[in-house]
Amino acid sequence: MRRIVLLLLVALLVFTGYRAWKARQRPIGEGFVMVRSLTLWSRVAQVKEPVTKLHNGERVWILQQRDGWSRVETDEGKKGWVQNEYLTNRQTYEQFVQLGEKHAADPVQAQGHVRALSNLRLQPGRDTARLFQVDANDKVAILGRAVVPAPPTAGPAQPPETEAGTERAPSGEASTGNEEWYLVRAAAGPGDPAERDQIGWIYARQLAFDPPGELLGYAGEKRYLGWFVLNQVRDTVQGMKSQYLVLAAPPAREGEGELCDFTELRVFTWNTRAHRYETAFRQRNICGHFPARLVHLEPGTGEPAQAGAAPVFAVTFSERRGRMEERIYQLQQTVVRRFKQGETARKHSH
Repeated sequence: MRRIVLLLLVALLVFTGYRAWKARQRPIGEGFVMVRSLTLWSRVAQVKEPVTKLHNGERVWILQQRDGWSRVETDEGKKGWVQNEYLTNRQTYEQFVQLGEKHAADPVQAQGHVRALSNLRLQPGRDTARLFQVDANDKVAILGRAVVPAPPTAGPAQPPETEAGTERAPSGEASTGNEEWYLVRAAAGPGDPAERDQIGWIYARQLAFDPPGELLGYAGEKRYLGWFVLNQVRDTVQGMKSQYLVLAAPPAREGEGELCDFTELRVFTWNTRAHRYETAFRQRNICGHFPARLVHLEPGTGEPAQAGAAPVFAVTFSERRGRMEERIYQLQQTVVRRFKQGETARKHSH
């Protein structure tokens, strides 16, 4: 009899232990990696071994949490431990997906690269949600710009980024006034399971613009903040040359956060005889706003432009009273003409 009772007790302990073990294997949540590369460790201890590398945006299933660490399982079934600070939640991930879908078709205003490891944030601002990271020298397409209040103080000087991806101020001085942020699109990082372009906001000081090299000699003291290839012409000596719409502004001031995205509009055409760029059109002292865009429809008709039609572009301005107005222009050989509201360009296309 004692033997039977003992066997039953052993079986009960085994069953209870098995149920407890199974309960620990069931996910209690999910997380998404928000750094470029994250080590999955075998255990939480001084001596531990790497299991694998996790990548930015990758989903993991959370099995257990303790002391700032999570035991997780990947979709491939690999298990290990990561620090909680490198994971974000499903809601943030979905919000970034929605942000990407919203701006997927936005016209690119400029091209640039990232100065140092930086976060892409859900909204402009240092304390907003983040998920994706872009590495130093990564190329990005610039889609838009925003101005937000700067933090009251910047704190002590720190490196630009840590593994956790926290932006640091470029100096230890107090930061007041406004900050500039740019909406950018970056290619999916190495190993990114989503394999989709990543869209988010980046602090302006972490971003460098890369205008076309053939225009740099014409910049003077201006900063090129946006540019578009309007069309191309053939030069008998240099071959095909692009003609450009350029959006520019004066050199950066001591502060930052000017309300206008650009203050000058300029069109460069190529002189096939002198073999150089010339300014065909310029508007200064304006308050322009992104996005500018190339117009592929005939102004005033809504119909597709004919093949070989003279290029048409649209630029948004703010007037003194704060009213926003989009103006449409057409480049006809070396002359830029503005269209009045409702006017069609069809008769001027050839």
